[in-house]
Amino acid sequence: MSAHRRGSKAVGKDSSHLSSQITTSLLRISGSSTFVTLLVGPEERQITCHKALLGYYSEYLNGMPYGNCIEAHQGEIKLPEDNNEDISAFVKWATTGNIYACHQTIGDPYLVKYDIKSPALNSPDIQRLWVLGNKFIASKFTNDVMRLLMKKDSKHYLSPPAADSKLFNREEWLDLLERGGSLSRECAATGFNNRLSQEEDGDDD
Repeated sequence: MSAHRRGSKAVGKDSSHLSSQITTSLLRISGSSTFVTLLVGPEERQITCHKALLGYYSEYLNGMPYGNCIEAHQGEIKLPEDNNEDISAFVKWATTGNIYACHQTIGDPYLVKYDIKSPALNSPDIQRLWVLGNKFIASKFTNDVMRLLMKKDSKHYLSPPAADSKLFNREEWLDLLERGGSLSRECAATGFNNRLSQEEDGDDD
């Protein structure tokens, strides 16, 4: 049993290394070290990000730094209607691949422990991130946020009417997952990683 857990730890390290390799490959694919400056909100606060990462994760932003628009030549993208913290969260997610570490009010899951009273899991910022992901046509980011929302909802105590509604929504989700696609694959991968994390925690006790 212990050998299995040691193997699980190795898988976790390999996954982290693979994530680093993917990021490195993206930077190489870009052919340069070009960065884009995002001018966020009416105050145009500046947030910089590698052009290749923005183009890879967001179809919406991909059309700006690589297209024929003015932003492509100036190396700037204006986002006057967006929230500075939300854009910063998206950039952090794009560079780290970690939805929990990307936003200060979401926090580290190992510290939050998914407490239903935690401001991290009851913050409207999570919903805003989902809306942002839809706007940016960033399916992987949106899927990560959706899984976080599902995790939050699963921790609330419900009255009978609310429970019926929750069951209906859960069945709709199961129907959606049965169709396959990227969301199903990523949910399966997240469940596998969570299982490995639980085994590692148990091995340490």
